[in-house]
Amino acid sequence: MDFVTAIILIGFVILAAVGFWALVETILVLVGAGGYDRDGRGVPLD
Repeated sequence: MDFVTAIILIGFVILAAVGFWALVETILVLVGAGGYDRDGRGVPLD
């Protein structure tokens, strides 16, 4: 039973980290930072 609990806890930690990463990426996209305001050729997006 301890093994199952450990797997679940590790899963929640990973899920929280991925959620935080998605939040940060969303903020970067919304403010246009980190190159998210340009396409692959460097042309600014409208």
